[in-house]
Amino acid sequence: MSDRWINQEWNDVCNRLQRCAESHDSTTLKNRAEQFADQPPPESYQEVLNRVSDAANLAIGLLENEKDAKREPFDPKHGIVDAIDEGVMESFPASDPSTKY
Repeated sequence: MSDRWINQEWNDVCNRLQRCAESHDSTTLKNRAEQFADQPPPESYQEVLNRVSDAANLAIGLLENEKDAKREPFDPKHGIVDAIDEGVMESFPASDPSTKY
């Protein structure tokens, strides 16, 4: 495997992670993307694959944390956590309650 191809793939992974951070306007993700890109380039194809996996896990984990931080607090009076839960609650008629409750 040529070093040129490996470097090209490495740069692409770093650029994609940085674009992900910018599109979600997350300072934490931007900082982590910069730290990730500051690593020395991989030396083998296997290392490229491992870094792609690491980048995906980093983006997913940070975006999940960000989403959880923005989630509306649980409303015990109505039992609603967010709009999805509210929609699920409304989709069942009173004669056909969901099995969750």
